[in-house]
Amino acid sequence: MGAPLLYILVSVDTVELGPDKTRHVFCGAAEGTPYVAFDGPSLLLGAEGESETIACRTVLRGREHRALESQVTLGGSRLEAQLVLDGRVLGAREVTLKAQEKPSERYAFTDLGFVSDGDRGLVTARYDGGVVEALVRGSEPSVVRPSPLGREAWTFATSATPEGFVTWATTAQNPGSFGHLRAHPEPRDRRPTRPRSRGSRASRARATSGRSCRRARRARARGSRSSSAQTAEGEACS
Repeated sequence: MGAPLLYILVSVDTVELGPDKTRHVFCGAAEGTPYVAFDGPSLLLGAEGESETIACRTVLRGREHRALESQVTLGGSRLEAQLVLDGRVLGAREVTLKAQEKPSERYAFTDLGFVSDGDRGLVTARYDGGVVEALVRGSEPSVVRPSPLGREAWTFATSATPEGFVTWATTAQNPGSFGHLRAHPEPRDRRPTRPRSRGSRASRARATSGRSCRRARRARARGSRSSSAQTAEGEACS
């Protein structure tokens, strides 16, 4: 028999900004059809347009590769940002731009991250200076919520552990080290429960009797005067 074949996927996730206010986004295998490809005018660079893909990232869900994508859509003065995983919108943020205010990456999902643990996954991103996250489980609806990291994180990354998803980050207070800041454990109704052993009445009674006997022996060894209770304990243990 020959050696087993080893399959390795090399993904290329790139974002290039052109001098003519264009953005080029590519995510997918180095060879073949990309999962996400955008090539056009950039709203966030001042070009005219209605929608734009800001960034994307190739991610692994189970045994299949998918794309996590950040999109923005401009309608009048309202700018909407969407976080999309494999064509499914995980969440959106909308802001009304002030007079003379131009669209910017501040109001788009950036610094995309994803980690998977079986059918579960955790998406992380930055929006308006703060870190947001979305827990993905199968086809259940997901909600993008602010992360406890808030605006303190400079850089951040998430890993999967037996206890759940753990997010690590650098902060202004600790710029040179990573700190454990957040975990996503399994919901209580999905954790395996272990029945609590309470023991029988007889075993609890034996334990109580044993403690009483030890107290009585220590009292006799000290030669102290025993109360009626202590005397009864001593007789019961003799």
